[in-house]
Parts: sequence; C-alpha cells; structure tokens
Amino acid sequence: MTAAVKPLSRSKWLAMRHGKIGGTTVAAIAGLDPYRTPIDIYNEMCGLVPPVEANALMERGRVLEHIVARMYAARTGRKIAKTPVLVHPEYDFLIGTPDREVTREDGVVGLLEVKTHGSQAFDTVRNEGLYPAHVAQLQWYLGLAGLSWGSYAIFTADRWDLITFDVESDPAFYAALLALAVGFYRNHVEPRVPPPLPDAPLVTAPKVAGEAKVIDDAEVVSALRVYAEAKGVVDEATSALDMAKDALKGVLPGQGSYRLPGATVAFTAEPGRRTLDRAAMIAHGIDPTRFERQG
Repeated sequence: MTAAVKPLSRSKWLAMRHGKIGGTTVAAIAGLDPYRTPIDIYNEMCGLVPPVEANALMERGRVLEHIVARMYAARTGRKIAKTPVLVHPEYDFLIGTPDREVTREDGVVGLLEVKTHGSQAFDTVRNEGLYPAHVAQLQWYLGLAGLSWGSYAIFTADRWDLITFDVESDPAFYAALLALAVGFYRNHVEPRVPPPLPDAPLVTAPKVAGEAKVIDDAEVVSALRVYAEAKGVVDEATSALDMAKDALKGVLPGQGSYRLPGATVAFTAEPGRRTLDRAAMIAHGIDPTRFERQG
C-alpha cells in the first residue's frame, strides 16, 4: 500500500520533492514532456544544475489553483479536499503530489489535477484533448494511490473559462511508467551515468480526446481545404491592409480628414476600451465572475 504524508507547507513540500521522481518528472523521463528531457531531470536530481525557479506562468498556476479547484467543485457538485504526498511503499524515491482529492457522485474517491493555460493552449486542449505529459502525471498519481479514476480542471484566466475531463486509471500505462522511473533511478541517478536522449517517447500515453470531431468525408475535407486557403488569402490581405494604414499614418501631417486622389481619408484617435483588471481583482481576493452579466 502506498504511504501517505500529510499535507506539508510549501517549503517542506519543495524540499521533499528534491531528488525524487514525481508526476511531472516521470513524464519527462518517458519523453512525453516537450519542454524537459531525461537529461534535464538527471542534471536536476544529481544537483548538476540549480533548482528550477518558478516563472510567471508557474506562479500564476500556483496562485490560481485553489480558486480553480473551488470553481470545479461548484460546477460539478463534487466534494474536494487537500491530499497528502504519496510515497511508493517499495521505492521511497518515487512520489506523487496530487492537487486535490475528489469524491464522485457515486461516492468513489479519485484525484483532481488543476491546469491553467493561456487562451490558445486552452482552446487546443478543448478541441484536441489533453497533453500527453498531463495524462502521464495524473495516471502516475492514480497508480501510486491505487485509485480507479481522476479528473482534470483546465482553466484559462484570459477568458475565465473552465473545462473538465474525467479519466479512468490505466494500470498498464502506470506499470510502464513505474518501470521507466525505477530504471532511470537505478541505472542513471545512483551510479551518476547520464541517460541517452530518446528520439521518440518511450511510452504512449492514453489518448484523452477533446470536443473536435474527426471527419474523413472527402467532400467535407475538400470544402475545409478550400475554406482554409481562402482564409489564408484574407488574413494575408488584412495584414497588408494594416501595414498600408500604418504607412499612411506615418506620412500624413497629423489627425484630420484628407482629400486624396480618388479617396477621402479620416485619421482620428479614439479612446481605448475600458475593462476590469481581473488579475488585480484576484490579487485582492475578489472573484471577477461575481460581476459578470450575460446578455
């Protein structure tokens, strides 16, 4: 049975993770993380590079985590709770730090993983499905905890929007990750032997699909291709028009209306659109959604 360590302060939590393989590091070891490689994890675990410092995006995710978790609970009606750090019963260098424990409508307990994205990445996940690294992370936690299901709360602060995904545990995938993690530690970290750089992912993550439907009808595909080409022409023309406007503004003597050969041009300054500063509201403990109005 997996050992559990009660929730820790952030400083103790960071210290406990040092030199251990967790959900994000096992994804990189498996070649599923597009931003970190097994060499990066080896260097970090062996102390060959300074610890990774939190950047603005990581800090945003940390600050928003409890807000998104509460939004998830309100939207789904499920109970959530903080969860302890998970430690493998045989290999104490294998750990898991899930975001929350969640109880499904039928009373079955699972794990919740919170992810915050910019609007473009959010739309990608909504349409195409979860990133393999994030799939591996939650499957790792579920395997360590011995639980049968988990859920994702995917959030974008840009539009203050939330989508959710429920997944079942995949014991075979967890077993593959476990073998990779133990082999990485025993064959590379302990003897201080750098790992090779994989040419491709060492395992295939289960696919968690998004909302976009796959269409292979030839007529539809042809129509979509024509639309994409036409949109490309429009986008290119719009870009050229914007450049022409900027060039014209640069040579006009100032604001006003001008009669030119074959055209009349008006060049005036307009006040910018006023909006609420959502980030400032969140920083002051105010939920911006309380002031939204539909219609």
